[in-house]
Amino acid sequence: MASTNTKTSLDTMFKYKVAKEVNKLVPSSAIIQKIVPALSEAEKTGRKFLWPVALTLENGVTYGDDTAFTYNDDVAAVYEEIEIDSTPVILKSRVALSAANRMANSSSSFITSMSLRAGNMKESLMKRAEIECLYGKSGIGIISSVSDSAGVNTLVITDASFAPGIFGGLEGSLLEVRVISGGAKLNSNADLVLTSVDVANKQRNTFRHLCFCL
Repeated sequence: MASTNTKTSLDTMFKYKVAKEVNKLVPSSAIIQKIVPALSEAEKTGRKFLWPVALTLENGVTYGDDTAFTYNDDVAAVYEEIEIDSTPVILKSRVALSAANRMANSSSSFITSMSLRAGNMKESLMKRAEIECLYGKSGIGIISSVSDSAGVNTLVITDASFAPGIFGGLEGSLLEVRVISGGAKLNSNADLVLTSVDVANKQRNTFRHLCFCL
């Protein structure tokens, strides 16, 4: 008696269909960088970028009438020069040799290793630059309370300083906790590892390494 063909028996006759591009679930970032025009070649930072700045206006103004009058003293504008040093920002990434070899062959992958990793790394650096533009030297959140359970710290952020968009795609990032006054680092033994963010309750969970305490 001849066997009946079923989906299972015929599956080997069909090929997989793969999407033509990576579906990125990370929220869009770098909004400011997309709005601000690109720097000209003259403005791009080399070793050091010098920028003259006018801090005040010329204020030697005199109000008179049709008769002869005396001029008030001149009040010159104040000018200074800003020096911007070039600061390297390095993103370290890794990929298995076997995966790199397979991705280098167009017949075995739908996207090359260079386009996948380099594109993601560029977006990662742009997101960090965006955060620095908005919160540079001020921190990305002020902690209102901390709780600890089996090595997992739950940090509650104040309403005024909580910006949920910062944490999109940053799972696994290393964080520091510092005192606002003076900047002393509290997690001196190890960095905090961001594991999850509770947007509704303005909390972020971090894994605490052994022998580390706040």
